[in-house]
Amino acid sequence: MEKKIIYLVLFLLGLAWSPSGIYYFFHQEKEEQPVAAKIKVVTREKRESVYDIVVTLRGTTYQPVASQCDSDPLITSNMTKVDLRKLKEGSQKLMAISYDIKKKYGFRFGDEFDIFTKKGDYLGRYVFCDHMNERIRNTADLMIHPSQKPTSYEGMVIKRIKRG
Repeated sequence: MEKKIIYLVLFLLGLAWSPSGIYYFFHQEKEEQPVAAKIKVVTREKRESVYDIVVTLRGTTYQPVASQCDSDPLITSNMTKVDLRKLKEGSQKLMAISYDIKKKYGFRFGDEFDIFTKKGDYLGRYVFCDHMNERIRNTADLMIHPSQKPTSYEGMVIKRIKRG
């Protein structure tokens, strides 16, 4: 049995070192890689922005209660019904914008905005569905649940999502 193994190994070595075996070893065709695979590309993709208008303004919060709204605080200016349960859990995010900002930038009811603080903290995606009192200028108002504490943001950034 050992003799057969030795003969087999010698036979294979002979093939490897024979002129045809050596030729095959050094001249076997290697699969060429495409040039793109050889070059490591380190570039950033240019992404088209999802925003078409970015505005920095004063930000405040308001609650859907009669003292801060009209006689029917659960219905907004564009007739959106406020669901207090959804408002509290954060699945309904509504906002009001002052008339001067609406007119200046051409905002329409139903426009969606990503809202950020001056420091860059993301507050969420809100839907424009309400107006503020005409005496208020350069302000956006985020609707919060009546149980939440009102706050204000100096330098709040609103970024309108492109209409599409």
